[in-house]
Amino acid sequence: VKNSAIIMCESSLEFDACFHLEYHPNVVSFESQPFCLNYQLEDGAHSYTPDFLVTLKSGHKSLQEIKNSKFCLTPEYLHIFEAMQKGSEAIGFPLHLVTERQIRKGFILDNLKLIHRYAGSKHVCDFKKSVIEVIQNQGLSTSGKLACVFGKSIGFMNRELLELMSLGLVKAHLENSLFNEETELWVKE
Repeated sequence: VKNSAIIMCESSLEFDACFHLEYHPNVVSFESQPFCLNYQLEDGAHSYTPDFLVTLKSGHKSLQEIKNSKFCLTPEYLHIFEAMQKGSEAIGFPLHLVTERQIRKGFILDNLKLIHRYAGSKHVCDFKKSVIEVIQNQGLSTSGKLACVFGKSIGFMNRELLELMSLGLVKAHLENSLFNEETELWVKE
């Protein structure tokens, strides 16, 4: 949704990384397999295509390589990755290694996938504006409390909140449990 485009991925781990990029508040856009870059090893020149080019709100751009930790945390791979980083820095982009340990940690990925089910709507109706206002006035809230305030079912309230979260207008603690009626919510400042 953030890119208004379909992102092609070469692995399920890259696919899962897209959810983090899609909902990270500082990421403006991301592109899969952006270009080929060159790097040097002892045996000569090599080329490589990074998994993602990421653009931040600040305008800063960086590259990401997504790998499974059991394959990439070996001394041999780390030596190659260091050379790839030098090649990347030579063209002005820092290169970061991201593993499943970061992507699939705790409940974050499952929650981001849940939020993504409600992505795409750009319209913020009067009811959603009222929800935002109540959360602002309360500081922290939950969908259970909001359901009581508005006389709505938990399911209805969760749907409205997940849509607001997909737009980045409501924030939640997503690390420690699956999104539910007790998840703490606040409004983006």
